[in-house]
Amino acid sequence: MFQRAQGTIRAQQNALAKSDFEAARAYASDNFRSGVSVDQFQGIIEGNYSFLLEDPTLTFVDCQRRGDSALIRVEVAGSPVTIMLYGVVLENDSWFIDAASVAGTRDAVTT
Repeated sequence: MFQRAQGTIRAQQNALAKSDFEAARAYASDNFRSGVSVDQFQGIIEGNYSFLLEDPTLTFVDCQRRGDSALIRVEVAGSPVTIMLYGVVLENDSWFIDAASVAGTRDAVTT
């Protein structure tokens, strides 16, 4: 499950890195897509998550599953590192992104 949900998030990230908002929105849940148009989705990304358009490295840290939904914590490379939480849902045997939010930041650790 965790691997499949990661694949959905990575695929959406790849589409965002190409500024293909229609393709990126296709990885969202039915519920999200029914309430948010492609233009609205683009505005949300550009306004609140523009760092995702720079194709940052994603590190999947944790997954908490509850039935047909899960919460995945992802670290997005940058300075500072951005901690994101993705809510995913199971629809038709595939995982789709239902919500995403920035949970905080931390300074990158270098060795």
